[in-house]
Amino acid sequence: MNDIALIPPSVQLVDSVLLADGSTRYTVGHALEAFKARMMPSSWITIGYALTRAASDLGFYDFDLKDVPWDKVDYPVLQRLIGIWKTDMAGATLKLHVYAVRGLLRSCFTHGLISQHAYALLSEVKAAGDTNEVGRGKYVEDVNRHKLLESCEVDERRTLAVRDKAIIALLFGAGIRRAEAVSLEIENLDLSQGSFRVTVKGGRFVEKYLAGWAIKLLQEWLCVLAEQGQTTGPVLRRVSNGGRALNDMKPGGLYKALELRSLVAGIPVVKPHDARRTVATNLIRAKGISFAKIALGHKSITTTQRYDMTDSDEIRAHFRSQMA
Repeated sequence: MNDIALIPPSVQLVDSVLLADGSTRYTVGHALEAFKARMMPSSWITIGYALTRAASDLGFYDFDLKDVPWDKVDYPVLQRLIGIWKTDMAGATLKLHVYAVRGLLRSCFTHGLISQHAYALLSEVKAAGDTNEVGRGKYVEDVNRHKLLESCEVDERRTLAVRDKAIIALLFGAGIRRAEAVSLEIENLDLSQGSFRVTVKGGRFVEKYLAGWAIKLLQEWLCVLAEQGQTTGPVLRRVSNGGRALNDMKPGGLYKALELRSLVAGIPVVKPHDARRTVATNLIRAKGISFAKIALGHKSITTTQRYDMTDSDEIRAHFRSQMA
């Protein structure tokens, strides 16, 4: 823990006041409550722990979170915080803490407590990326996929939440690569048939299929886009702070969106390729490796075999069940 206050505890918070024009000058407490309202209660517990650690490292030990002057956290202070955390946090934990603080700072910005220039600088502060230790991705249990979707249902940022559900639908409902997902065009979707056509690795234009549960989520997103007058072009898009669907999304943007959604849902960070591995494993279990090879578009069955994430506990349980 840092023993030097990054923000002097003597800094005073600004009280909420009704201005002459009838508008309200918001407080950090308002920003905190708005940030909290976006999350499920279970997610807030995790984020709350991260903010409590951040408050302590800022010099506000045993303070209520609403009494910490988060609006005074600027670019150098956030960099110092990350420097402190790098000494004793794993990559995923560090990202969670940075997400918690930056999310609250974003809420401070939208409540008029941080200037646009200061917030633009804060947005440039990055946490160090972590690496996949085994290089195989991981299997995502259904319970965590459901938590991703549940976090979208309670998120007040409607456009962003519906967009994220569409991301989850494409990745977990079709098992496609992130580059394929961001290249998908609205006109190449046929949700009545539960299929779409997309350019895959190698430049081929092929037909892919969606899980039944994923179709409704994509329909919901297409309705949001239609409300904004966007009926052609890329399916997945960036979303502005004001809830406007913008232009196309890049593979890195999709990666980041899924990472942030995982943190909001309070689950271990899910990466796009984890979804593909999960779909592959489920296909292999349900229909066999030859079926999975065709569905995933692999040229070699050896590649498909590497996608099987069946773990040793499941294998052991299977052999123990064979009693005769």
